[in-house]
Amino acid sequence: MNRIASDYWKPYESIIPQEKHLQTKAETFTVEGYNSLFRHFLARMRRKSKCCSKKAEMLELSVLLFMHYRNGTLISLISNAEYHSHFTLTGKIRERITYNRKTGKIPPIEDKLLFVLSYLENNPLQEYHVAACNMSQPQCNNRVCLLSDIQCRTLKTSGELPGRNHLKVNYLTEQCEDILPDGTERPIERPQDSDRQKSCYSGKKLIT
Repeated sequence: MNRIASDYWKPYESIIPQEKHLQTKAETFTVEGYNSLFRHFLARMRRKSKCCSKKAEMLELSVLLFMHYRNGTLISLISNAEYHSHFTLTGKIRERITYNRKTGKIPPIEDKLLFVLSYLENNPLQEYHVAACNMSQPQCNNRVCLLSDIQCRTLKTSGELPGRNHLKVNYLTEQCEDILPDGTERPIERPQDSDRQKSCYSGKKLIT
């Protein structure tokens, strides 16, 4: 190494031999520019960051991927993706961890109808359906939202959607010959307003 270039920071003068030391920004701005690019695009290279690399291999891969992106050579890297998906950088076979996931399948349409009707009628916790149908919590929530919407749109299209406004009872009794009332008692939150509390108060008192 014949010459060592640096900026005008004074501690460099006490470390680098004077005959090899070259203080100029003309030779350092390129390196500083690359350092700023790495710190801008790679979170693990930033200062005072919560992002860190637990393995040196991941740090090398991140820098390599960024360099290929900046140099426009990602195509050659993607062509070797099949190799790297099965082997590490050292040539060892990758060991992948497999998990036994719950499928949570409800194939027959009858089971889907029973699933959503039991949820709407009994209003149980989703843990009940998770255990009964052998599915995960996110799967249960997705199926409840999906099947409830399908059931609502189907009943509305066929004109069988139940009414939810008690003010329309008189209208229904006049227009319909047969009425099938079906109600489910569900708890309501205690209102904060005193007048609304009195209207929702059942009149029962706790005996102490």
